[in-house]
Amino acid sequence: MFDELRRKWREGREAWAGLRAFQSLEADARRIVFYAETSADWAHLGPVADALVRRGVRIVRITSDRSDRVLQNDDAFWVGSGSARTVLFRTIDADAFVMTLPDLEQFHLKRSTHPVHYFYVFHSIASTHRVYREHAFDAYDTLLCVGPHHFTELRRAEEVYGLRPKRLVEHGYGRLDTLIADLGAKEI
Repeated sequence: MFDELRRKWREGREAWAGLRAFQSLEADARRIVFYAETSADWAHLGPVADALVRRGVRIVRITSDRSDRVLQNDDAFWVGSGSARTVLFRTIDADAFVMTLPDLEQFHLKRSTHPVHYFYVFHSIASTHRVYREHAFDAYDTLLCVGPHHFTELRRAEEVYGLRPKRLVEHGYGRLDTLIADLGAKEI
C-alpha cells in the first residue's frame, strides 16, 4: 500500500513538472497544441500533426499516456490524467488545441479561460448521435468531419438545441488513409 502511494505521489509530481515545462515554453512555441489521452489517439491525430510539421508549422504534443512514444520527442509533454491535466485544460494559452476527446465542458475537463480555438478530430466513423453522448461536441469550435453524415447530424443538432454554428471541415478518416498507405507500401 505504501509503495502504491509513493508511486502515485511520484507520478503526480512528474505530471505537474510536465505541465510546468509546457507552460514555460514561449508563446510562439505553443500556438498549436495536440492532446492525446492515450497513445492510440495518435492514429487519428498523427496524420494532422504530421501534415502541419511537413509544412514547417511548429506544434506541441501533450499526452496523458506515460508510455506514449511521442514523449521521445522534444516537443512532447506528459501531464498524466489527474489534477495537472485538469489545470492544463483550464489554463492553456494557445491559439489552437486539437484532440479526439469528446464531452469537453461536460465533466471536469473545461475550456480554457484564455481565447483558444478548439478542434475535434473524430476517432470514429460512427454517427455523432449513435455512439456519443448528447452535447459531446458543443464546446468545440471546429470539427474535422469524417463524412457527410457528420455534417448533417452536427448541423441538425445545432438547429435542434439552438447552438452556435461550428466550423465543419471535410477531413476524412486519417486512420483509414494510413492503413491504405501502409497496404500500398507493402504491395510495392
